[in-house]
Amino acid sequence: MATTTEGGVLPTDGPVAVTGSSGFIGSHIVQVLLQRGYTVVAVVRDATNAAKTGFLRAMSSDASKLEFRSGDLLKPGSYDAAFAGCVAVIHCAAVVSNANAVKDPQRDIVDPSVKGCENVANSVLANISTVRRLVQTSSVAAVQTYDKGADHTFTESDWNDWSSLERGDPYGVAKTEAERLMLRRGKSDNFEVSFINPSVVFGRCLTKAHTKASPVFIRQLIFGNTQPDISFSFVNVVNVAEAHAAALSLPSAAVAGRRFILSGDDASHWTRLPALAERIRAAFPGLRVSAPLHEGFFFNLAWHFSLSSFEKAVQTVDCHFDNSRSCDVLNVAYASAKATIKETVQSMVDTGFVKPRFATGFDAASEASART
Repeated sequence: MATTTEGGVLPTDGPVAVTGSSGFIGSHIVQVLLQRGYTVVAVVRDATNAAKTGFLRAMSSDASKLEFRSGDLLKPGSYDAAFAGCVAVIHCAAVVSNANAVKDPQRDIVDPSVKGCENVANSVLANISTVRRLVQTSSVAAVQTYDKGADHTFTESDWNDWSSLERGDPYGVAKTEAERLMLRRGKSDNFEVSFINPSVVFGRCLTKAHTKASPVFIRQLIFGNTQPDISFSFVNVVNVAEAHAAALSLPSAAVAGRRFILSGDDASHWTRLPALAERIRAAFPGLRVSAPLHEGFFFNLAWHFSLSSFEKAVQTVDCHFDNSRSCDVLNVAYASAKATIKETVQSMVDTGFVKPRFATGFDAASEASART
């Protein structure tokens, strides 16, 4: 195993592999690492697919600083060659499925997350002569529960032992089990591991596919589609990417085995969907933005007879987080909520990734020109 340095993993040490590089969070991690001078191995399912990797290639003017390798999260040994020669791994790849759209949540959501982490850990072990640190993208879903009092503020010492398949939250189960597995593997296989636990992630979408990741809440508001009346905290994707980079570079004592909650650091980063729609309308008065909520007779019927404990909890329980460790240790300086919302909307509308609805008689071209 490479000798662990108190200075962490630095750009001069060697390349860093990033799984899930073409995803919403992963692509921003690649960009931040390149900006900080790292050589990046972008791991995607098919490294020969130029249509999926072109926007990443455009991030670097120096071809020697960005290499593409193939790897399949669910195929054992698939990352062995992808991690070869790397000094660190950022594991951002994930299988994302709608719990209501799968037949078997254990098979389709929990198992891919946990087995995927097992495959990543095994490939790290196969390259243990060079790889010395792993940073894993997790979620506040592995932290928060819905059985605490209203005055509880979640910290990194909290673990989600509330969620279960029976309660209808396979995503929370998957994220919690995946974290615990990687923590065990780091200890048993002697590599440093830390975890980034973001809340809902908004910010600049770099491809149309990114609008269907966590920014989908804003996408739905632009389309005016019905959504459940949930509350959540959010954070800018650039802050999440910067936190991953910091967790690579900081001394071992600061990050080894530690979790870091990433969530906006004031009340404006907490919202319900109708309030979020109002804030978008204030920033983009020409857009038709609406937040129709699930309600009415049939919704009330479902509430009493078919909604899971989790589906009810996310609509009735507010969760708040302490992000002080990310500020104190990772030196994260959070983007404002206003700027984050504006960036997200502009990256969808101005690029044509999302076709907006405009108020009658509104001059969309003039409005877009004024923003730029």
